[in-house]
Amino acid sequence: MILGKNGKWMWLTSKAACMGDLIEKCPQSIVDKFVLVTSLDSGLVILNEQQLNDGWKYLVKESHNPDFKDQPQREGVFSLSPRVSNPADIPRDICHGNMYDEWYVFNSPPQIESAEVFINWGGFGFSIGHIGLNELEKHSFEDRFWNQLSVINPHAYIADNGTLLFSTADGNLYEQAVMAIQDVEREVLTACDAKSPTDINDCTT
Repeated sequence: MILGKNGKWMWLTSKAACMGDLIEKCPQSIVDKFVLVTSLDSGLVILNEQQLNDGWKYLVKESHNPDFKDQPQREGVFSLSPRVSNPADIPRDICHGNMYDEWYVFNSPPQIESAEVFINWGGFGFSIGHIGLNELEKHSFEDRFWNQLSVINPHAYIADNGTLLFSTADGNLYEQAVMAIQDVEREVLTACDAKSPTDINDCTT
């Protein structure tokens, strides 16, 4: 696990843990909150009739092409949950699969029409400082993320692209998330210690 801070935003990343681990061990990160899903397995959430009846809704930004005045173009389609009581109700990919899931968590329903989706960009993550000239483009992209996070101002950001990404400005929640992921990483190390030498390469630390 790597810990860091950008302005008021405290963050962590972990290759050993996944979204499901965080939600299972730190459910308070989303329970009694509203979750905006901007990416599910690198795509959009298609809500079914039951979800719509339960209070899920689409947040859509539309633009109008002057050449097709009667045909608005959808630029972004995100799915907003009702107030979460059961974390399992939030659609997500399986742990350690080819997941590209991204959530913004709010204390109240947000007034957002559109947002840039970052998790689907290869290699997206949080880092500490500039490593070299070849990293400048990555850091410029990362700066856009932090700028957007400050504008949207969620209670938490949770995403997964094979690495768990978590950020919040809530110090108490951050400490709880760190302890939860530490537990997961200890479990992974214990499982790795129990493996035979031929299986040890399967372990993620």
